[in-house]
Amino acid sequence: MELKTYTASAGSGKTFRLTVEYISKLLKDPYSYKTTLAVTFTNKATNEMKSRILSVLWSIIFNPEDVKDEIKEIEKELGHSFSQSEKDNAKKALDLILHDYHHFWIETIDSFFQRVLRNMAKEVGVSSGFEIL
Repeated sequence: MELKTYTASAGSGKTFRLTVEYISKLLKDPYSYKTTLAVTFTNKATNEMKSRILSVLWSIIFNPEDVKDEIKEIEKELGHSFSQSEKDNAKKALDLILHDYHHFWIETIDSFFQRVLRNMAKEVGVSSGFEIL
């Protein structure tokens, strides 16, 4: 298991970079969305990243000209232009994510830790219905 972290100031392209990384993984393995977690600080960044991933996958399949910058970065990350297999994986990943959206784990850091705490409530000695103030 690999952990990658990115730190940068506001407006420096973190969401773009995370999107490129995420899609690069999906093009190699369309099922990787189930084992990949992307954590951001704001709901706005979370929603933007989810939206970008879905729209870039759609564009790879149907109209690559719509997202030229993302595609150029993804191909740079991969080290080559998209193969037919990767385009097929984009289609498969889009279909899988849309039909299994609750496993599309892109969330804020606070929602991530709340989920971890809820799953470990018994171990830390609190009821599962605890409230965070």
